[in-house]
Amino acid sequence: MASAVVVKAGRLAGNPWLIATGACVRLPATAKLVGQEVCIPGWYHYGMSKQIAVRLDDELVDFVDAIVDSGTERSRAAVVTHALERERRRMVAARDAEILASGPDPQLVGLAEHAAGVPIDR
Repeated sequence: MASAVVVKAGRLAGNPWLIATGACVRLPATAKLVGQEVCIPGWYHYGMSKQIAVRLDDELVDFVDAIVDSGTERSRAAVVTHALERERRRMVAARDAEILASGPDPQLVGLAEHAAGVPIDR
C-alpha cells in the first residue's frame, strides 16, 4: 500500500479502517481526538456506492419484492441497479443505432464487408 498513513495516537490508533493512501483530514474541535489527522480509506473514493432515496408506486415495489422473493436477485437495490444498467445499455445502443442510420461510416465499410464474409461458428 503506497504512502499509507494511520492515526498514531489516541483511541483510534492502529485501527485498520483508517489506513489510507494519503487522503487525510484534521478532526474538528468537537471530535474526541482534537487535532489528530484521520485518514479516509483510499477505496472509499473509488469503490463505494451512494445511497439514494426514490419514490415508487406500490405496484412497482410489489414487483421488485416479488423478484427478490423469487431469489432472482439478492435485494431491492440489485433489482434497481440491474434495471438502470439495462436502461443505460439501451440508451447507448439507441444512440449508436442513430449514428449508424445517418449513413455508412467510411472507416467501417471495409470492416463490415470483411465481417459479412466470415462464417459464423455454431
